[in-house]
Amino acid sequence: MSNVTLADGTSYVSYPLVGDGVQLATAGALLDNSGNVAQRTEKAFVGDDASGHARMRVDGNLTMDKQLTTTDAENNVTTYAGFWDKLNNCLANAGIPSWVITAITIACAAVCVGTVGLGCVGCIAAAAGIWGGQVGYCIDQAQK
Repeated sequence: MSNVTLADGTSYVSYPLVGDGVQLATAGALLDNSGNVAQRTEKAFVGDDASGHARMRVDGNLTMDKQLTTTDAENNVTTYAGFWDKLNNCLANAGIPSWVITAITIACAAVCVGTVGLGCVGCIAAAAGIWGGQVGYCIDQAQK
């Protein structure tokens, strides 16, 4: 089990799932600062260090179903300002495969447009799952 608690009292609790070729698979819940479930997520990123398939559900709705490669990650390099630049660098330095970072970016882009609020941070924590402790650290560092 992984539990990431943010400064505002919200937290993301996730349970890792295992399987062949799994880079990341979790089932989890975003909790508001009162401990109530605000969002449920399931995700599976299956592949190797070079490529994989990313599938994510939020509250039962399929929000991502995409094949990604390290080339996609390289082509997705955009000049992110502030938060995103710091977050991506921190995740890469933690050894998270570049295609997984790209999957997180794609999965959370719509939620995070123009804000780094609860929904955005929750999406990142949900997408990152098993690297929860490292991601919590990276989110904290990126917000500074």
